[in-house]
Amino acid sequence: MKNYSPAFERNHHPITESLKTALPNRGSVIEIGSGSGEHVSWFSQAFPHLRWQPTDVEKNLSSIAAWIDNPGCTNVASPIALQLGKDNWPNQSYDALICINTDHIVNWECVKSLFIYGAQH
Repeated sequence: MKNYSPAFERNHHPITESLKTALPNRGSVIEIGSGSGEHVSWFSQAFPHLRWQPTDVEKNLSSIAAWIDNPGCTNVASPIALQLGKDNWPNQSYDALICINTDHIVNWECVKSLFIYGAQH
């Protein structure tokens, strides 16, 4: 079942414009806190030269899977469970890390863990 986020409707165009200059020309991107899955579905089509890895807490994975279950999302891996502040980070390197609509709703320890992971991978 697809969930919908009003934030996606408000911000996906400006974020896409910002990412055009921030993302690499090739490689892989991990999205922390993929939420409904709308952003990663949109970005996978806006940046087809990149491989996308969505993540979120377990309860959101089915919505993410529903959003990426379409022919335009062939460059998106299956979503994986990730809870900030826990030691369950993927043991893989990525060329970029994005986090949208997440940092402002989690505690400071979770934000720090995000930056530590990003710096190490």
